[in-house]
Amino acid sequence: MRLELPQYHTADESLRQVYAYLTRMVGKLNYALSILDVPDESSDAGIRAEDPNNKSIKLGKNSTNTQYPSAKAVVDYAVPKTREINGKSLENDVVLEAADVGAVPTSRKINGHTLDADVDLDAADVGAVPEDRTINGHALTVDVTLTPADLGEATYVTETGSSGDWTWRKWNTGETELWGRLIVPTLSAETPWGSSGFDYKTATVTLPAVFADANYTAHVQIARTAGGGSALLAATQNTDKTTFAVPVVYPGQYNINNIRFDIYVRGRAAEEA
Repeated sequence: MRLELPQYHTADESLRQVYAYLTRMVGKLNYALSILDVPDESSDAGIRAEDPNNKSIKLGKNSTNTQYPSAKAVVDYAVPKTREINGKSLENDVVLEAADVGAVPTSRKINGHTLDADVDLDAADVGAVPEDRTINGHALTVDVTLTPADLGEATYVTETGSSGDWTWRKWNTGETELWGRLIVPTLSAETPWGSSGFDYKTATVTLPAVFADANYTAHVQIARTAGGGSALLAATQNTDKTTFAVPVVYPGQYNINNIRFDIYVRGRAAEEA
């Protein structure tokens, strides 16, 4: 809205002064109206009005103050009160909480520690065994494998295995045990045992392990002989680190080519290369 005075001409000097005064008053009223931004269909671009400090103010179309925002401009471009932030209208100050943004509140706890600071969990927080705990002197910083020595055993088995007819067991003392069952071992030629009516053969047994020397012990039991006969074991004779001989005495009328030996050997194992 804009006020205008009708054109008025007079020769009376007093009336001209009154008209000039009214013109100034209308200008001030138009300035006040421009602040309120009352609509006006007329185009008045370029008209100037005076502010209360008698400064010239540039007025745009519809007497809009181009130097100071009008109330209408504020209404047009301001954020409306009905606008919301996370479901809260702007009618009042907005204070967002953790729940408004889907955040974990700082009062939440992890193993008793609040989240208002970084959380460092230790073994006690999760009920774990601390790494410096030991089992028989072994710290739990790595996997622990206990040996009989950890339990106070002086001698214990370190390795067991089997291959073919043989089974073995190694001890921490360096000794090795071997046991096996051999059928039809290598036999020598039959030899009469004097005039006693007995013959004998020598069975050669080759061990699957190498001993440190020939001072191992070998025990052989003859389980059976072909034809149901019997045989006598004279003694074992160690010939080297891996071989020993077994002289077998039997009645001359029996064939012992299908003989079975149960063997047990124990000795100190040779150092592995």
